[in-house]
Amino acid sequence: PPPIAANINVSVRDGGEKLMRSYEQWVGGGKVWELTIEHAEEAVLQFATSGSMPQGAGLYILDLDARRALPYSGGEVRLDNRGLKERSLRVIIGSAAFAGKHSNGIDLTPREFGLAQNFPNPFREHTTISYTVAEPSHVSIEVYNRLGERVATIVDGWSEAGAFAVDWHTGSPAGRMPAGTYVLRMQAGSFSTTSNITILR
Repeated sequence: PPPIAANINVSVRDGGEKLMRSYEQWVGGGKVWELTIEHAEEAVLQFATSGSMPQGAGLYILDLDARRALPYSGGEVRLDNRGLKERSLRVIIGSAAFAGKHSNGIDLTPREFGLAQNFPNPFREHTTISYTVAEPSHVSIEVYNRLGERVATIVDGWSEAGAFAVDWHTGSPAGRMPAGTYVLRMQAGSFSTTSNITILR
């Protein structure tokens, strides 16, 4: 595939071929994609999905060269490719059990905290929020409106380390939240991050 920007090439590996895109049907509890990143410097990859995923499915991004799970925050993953011609990633969407079977023995627990961009986004009534916890911590994920008022609490409790996904429903037709852009905020210990979410009606 052609470079997406100067000196940056991202491709999906399928056997011996390198593809620009790959569409897979959900079968057998999850799906796996192999990516090759060709870039000589630091790069930021943005991950976005459309549609909804089955209950309990999560997103796992593995660095096959460094043999570690990559943290993602706001839907982004940062890579430092200096000194490397290319880097191989494995993207897994599925349950923790499915991801474990396809992890090549890599620990699925990222070494950092992170909040992925919710998907789908924008959405109407429900969306999936994925996040990672680097060490056992009290985790809260809350929704704020443009006035800075907390309007919903999605997660609030003690969590072990790992990668998690939670489905959020905005409420019944009579009491659901109005359309607009909201701020999703995650806190875990001293870690804090935000991302924007958009509700359609």
